[in-house]
Amino acid sequence: MLIDLHVHTIAGSWDSLLRPGDLIVKAREIWLDAITITEHGKCNMGALEQLRKEHDFPVLDDGRLVGIVTH
Repeated sequence: MLIDLHVHTIAGSWDSLLRPGDLIVKAREIWLDAITITEHGKCNMGALEQLRKEHDFPVLDDGRLVGIVTH
């Protein structure tokens, strides 16, 4: 199983230019089995769960600041 344990999206970090859904598309393209989205700032765990369901892809919680940031 291949998992990226530290990725960001444009929704919660200046460290990425990918939208959350696009990140999952890219993860699949490079044969990842799961990702851990580690964003900066306030997180929305409901949005993280919705992302998992919409894309049927494992998005893991690392127990820190994890989720999709909403403004």
